[in-house]
Amino acid sequence: ETLEKLSDSNPLMAEKRLTAIEKMHARAVKLWADRPIEPGLPRAFYTVAEGLYHAGEVDRSEALLKRSLGIEPVPNSLDLLGTIALKRSKLELARDRYEDLAGLVYESETSQLQWEARARSQLGEIALRLGETKDSTRHIRIALRHTNDLLARDPGSINQRAERYVERGKLLFLLGDVELAMDDFRK
Repeated sequence: ETLEKLSDSNPLMAEKRLTAIEKMHARAVKLWADRPIEPGLPRAFYTVAEGLYHAGEVDRSEALLKRSLGIEPVPNSLDLLGTIALKRSKLELARDRYEDLAGLVYESETSQLQWEARARSQLGEIALRLGETKDSTRHIRIALRHTNDLLARDPGSINQRAERYVERGKLLFLLGDVELAMDDFRK
């Protein structure tokens, strides 16, 4: 949590703290070789990378995210790398990141649906930008199906439910159903 707060307020300082965290993590792995160390380094790298990204240090963020993936492919890192590639119009690289995200195995069905909906939504946008309308529609429909499934389940919080309605509204808009999209935005 301290790293999160520091990453939000001073991401460059948080980046410097990663060296100490890596040493501490290496020591913990030796001491408790039979137990997983939580949070792991990929999470620490992502936390700092997110702060750097929001501070405009996109290249530094990207480097940390790649280090994170070198240890273990985690959804947040793949998503942010895909976002960076998409914003830089590196569409093939963005597509690779989101295909990797869609292909991960998750601990719960809800996580699987959430991340696959995100990946399919982004893959639909990428295909649309590449002029691949059939592929775009296919991805967006899968994302919509997953989002509807998530809305039918217990949302956890009112904020999560609102986020899902906004996401569904975006998907409906991309599919050309503006009226239904606007209904979701009003919810």
